[in-house]
Amino acid sequence: MSRFVRWRGHVIVGLTTLAFVLAVANLVKADYLTWDALAARRDALAAAASIVTTAVLLTGAVLSYFRFFRGRTLSVRAEISLIAIPLNAPDGRFLHTLTLQLKNVGSMAIWDPVPRIAIHAHTHSGVEDRGIIEHWYDPLEAPDGRKRIAVVDAGETAQFFTHQSFPPTDWAVTYIATVTCDTGDVWKCASTVANGAPAGPALNDGGDR
Repeated sequence: MSRFVRWRGHVIVGLTTLAFVLAVANLVKADYLTWDALAARRDALAAAASIVTTAVLLTGAVLSYFRFFRGRTLSVRAEISLIAIPLNAPDGRFLHTLTLQLKNVGSMAIWDPVPRIAIHAHTHSGVEDRGIIEHWYDPLEAPDGRKRIAVVDAGETAQFFTHQSFPPTDWAVTYIATVTCDTGDVWKCASTVANGAPAGPALNDGGDR
């Protein structure tokens, strides 16, 4: 599919040129395109040439617009960030509060954003997969526990909040956050935080489309 898209422009130009050549050949074969006919229709041909020139210029302007502005004026673009704050819990464990932010920096609305965070705990014996966060706290939470945010308009920022608890044997935790939407676009960012109460919040490593 990607190879077809890459060569699609050349194929269109080739087919257009072939169609033009075949049309001229048919006119010559039918005696509509001869030197005598061209001389007799000199004024009409001049007007037709002017029309063709105008059409070519308009087509070039339209193609140039799509070439330079496609993906800029009408595009789904976003930036995501993850804030993870570890807190000391009374039972000796550590509570991590997580805030995932989705900022719409494009010109189109983002419909049905779906946030997920993969958890990887660092222990003395290695890295352990602790699952994926798919449910978030929301004052207007749906009965099934899933988020209610359906659209993020251009310039707006949506936030998703949750928390996770870890034992003191985990000395660090890596979070890998992804957000998908109905157009198939995916945004990612990652953050690794120490499993203990720090002096301030740990910010993400950065991520955009």
